[in-house]
Amino acid sequence: GFVTDFQPVKPNDPSRSYLNPDGRIDVSTEGPSPLNNDHNFFVVIRPSSTIFASSIATGIWRLHLRGVTSNDIQADAWLLDRSDRTDALFLPPHVQNSMTIGSPGSAAGVITVGSYTTRVNWTDVDGNSWTGGQTLDAPSGFSSEGPLRDGSEKPDLCAPGSQIAAPLSMDSSPDSSMVLTSKIRLMQGTSMACPFVSGVVALLLQRDNTHDAAGAKVLLRNASAIPGQPANSYDTKWGFGLLDCSKL
Repeated sequence: GFVTDFQPVKPNDPSRSYLNPDGRIDVSTEGPSPLNNDHNFFVVIRPSSTIFASSIATGIWRLHLRGVTSNDIQADAWLLDRSDRTDALFLPPHVQNSMTIGSPGSAAGVITVGSYTTRVNWTDVDGNSWTGGQTLDAPSGFSSEGPLRDGSEKPDLCAPGSQIAAPLSMDSSPDSSMVLTSKIRLMQGTSMACPFVSGVVALLLQRDNTHDAAGAKVLLRNASAIPGQPANSYDTKWGFGLLDCSKL
């Protein structure tokens, strides 16, 4: 039942804080971004510091957007929850899992790589058996999904990135469940898939150093395919599919 004041776009003074018994609401309504001319807004909900509440009130919080023209306007919002809290979510029908690729993967000129799962079971250095929780031979659940807000097709392709065996640094202290031997550990993430493709691009440049980023992207896309799908098919998780280096 508590409502904050309506806050218009304020390029020179965008931030306001509102305090009510359900919590404190910080709102920033900046002007158009110099990067894409879109308007950005940012809302933070936190416990109020008053005697009324020591935590954020549970229930439905509504975000009201007011248009300034009669034209249809697209508004996109993402939920950034604390890593130790997973109970905040958007409610249907105003929710979808797409458009989760962020910077720098959203840049048009970069090669954006999704993660593909090649290992789901392993035995650690202590002889314990583990299961990774991903689906074998499929895009990894943690791999961000396209397309971009403007409809651009991202990611470009997928490469192995889930439970990848890698050298264990002396400065690293992973949980023993992720250690295979005294010198090898497991890691997962698109940060593991990207070096795979970076290495392939390095070999392409070694063979022909006239390639630029756009040319390399075309080669990689043409050498990729989604299993069971026609050539050049695109999927929001797969991109243009799994890279087949024998086609390069």
